[in-house]
Amino acid sequence: MTPDERQLLSACPFFMGLGAGRLEHLLSPCPPVRTVGEGGSVALRQTPCHNLLILLAGQVRGEITDNKGHALEVETLA
Repeated sequence: MTPDERQLLSACPFFMGLGAGRLEHLLSPCPPVRTVGEGGSVALRQTPCHNLLILLAGQVRGEITDNKGHALEVETLA
């Protein structure tokens, strides 16, 4: 994890108040930070997710596809 990523996380309410050592200890077993470009997929329907996903920057949109193949937006998080 880069110093910038660490700083972003330590500013999040969920991690606020944790010292640098404690934050590092919690995040050490986590997979590396992954960048997803615009239009990319973070997770797919009916695919198990075994990690906590944290949005460091940007926004993510939840969509489902109806029976006719049209994408329906469920929610946008920023």
